[in-house]
Amino acid sequence: DSVRQALADYVAPLLQVDATLKAVATVWPRSPLGGSSAPLWTSERRRQLSVREMSRVIHALVRDCAARGLVPADATPHSLRHTFATRYLATHQDDLVGLARLLGHSSLDATMIYVQPTEDELAARVDRIDLNAYAR
Repeated sequence: DSVRQALADYVAPLLQVDATLKAVATVWPRSPLGGSSAPLWTSERRRQLSVREMSRVIHALVRDCAARGLVPADATPHSLRHTFATRYLATHQDDLVGLARLLGHSSLDATMIYVQPTEDELAARVDRIDLNAYAR
């Protein structure tokens, strides 16, 4: 919840609403910021950050979170994205389309990369199968 609140705190002044999750979620879709063309993250000069600049910001945030023990020391933006995708599907097992949308994928094939089961997960699934041929 703290990440959601931090985002609300950042966006609320831009939307000119209270920094509550409900207020931001209500106003965001109808605002210019909710459109795909308006940048959410801007430089000090109010320009859209480049991909390279945004990458630097994200890497710095991940390093800072790792130093505070909030994420593993070897975490990367990609590993955090993968963790989000797998945890989302663990909670919402039938919502691959929703996950693809959240990740910004236009193809489910791209989303499948993030949700491949581990060897341990596959073994646990096999263990749960009733293989008794005589059971009815």
